[in-house]
Amino acid sequence: MDIKELNVNVAQKTTQNHPWEYARAKVVMDLLKKHLKNGTIEYAIDIGCGDLFFLHHFCQKHTVNHPIAIDTAFNEDVLSSLKFNSNNIVLYDNINKIDLEGKKANIIFLMDVIEHIEHDSDFLKEIASSNYVGTDTIFMITVPAYNKLFSSHDRFVGHFRRYTQKTLQHSIQSSGFQCVENGYFFTSLIIARFFQKIAEKIKGGPLSTPVGAGGWNGNRLISKLYEVFLLCDYHFFRLLYRIGIKTPGLSAYCICKITNN
Repeated sequence: MDIKELNVNVAQKTTQNHPWEYARAKVVMDLLKKHLKNGTIEYAIDIGCGDLFFLHHFCQKHTVNHPIAIDTAFNEDVLSSLKFNSNNIVLYDNINKIDLEGKKANIIFLMDVIEHIEHDSDFLKEIASSNYVGTDTIFMITVPAYNKLFSSHDRFVGHFRRYTQKTLQHSIQSSGFQCVENGYFFTSLIIARFFQKIAEKIKGGPLSTPVGAGGWNGNRLISKLYEVFLLCDYHFFRLLYRIGIKTPGLSAYCICKITNN
């Protein structure tokens, strides 16, 4: 969860993350299965980690010796409210503070991060040139898809843009990365976002005060049903992807590595 959304969560005293986050975590780990080697992961870095939700669940699924989380919003108040913080996750508030003592990260996550960066290519170039990144380092990048669906939620959480695969590939390739796999997920959510855009256009503004994922207050049954729906959506359209039928989705992803110069 984005730190801005976390602040909403704390203010409203909600205790459960949005089912979209649970579903996205499972989608990302499924997409990575064939790209990660079996066994222990030495270094996993989550840049723009928010409330540590994803890295926490990734470490439950995989053995990670050195999980590292970075978010520029980390301060004493935020750190005291991180319910997913565990003793073995090392926290930084700046990517320049990372020091792996000459070793390379196995995997780096940029989960819905670069849309928050005004100059995304410059940011990616900085990461690509870091001494903890090697040619075998896997990057998992997810972003919100389709700028035509830019809504009040995007403005609330501070997005500069949404992406198509074409614009995402341009940012990635111009920054020294090569794509290994790419696509979209959560196809059904496009319909909901489309009607939200229409409704906002008719009203001339947001339908309600934006709160993002931090404002989720559904009960456990509703949350689980929502999560199951999203996972069914993913697996159905993933099956179509495997037989050559590519569909759009509200989220785009790219699994990539730095180019071997």
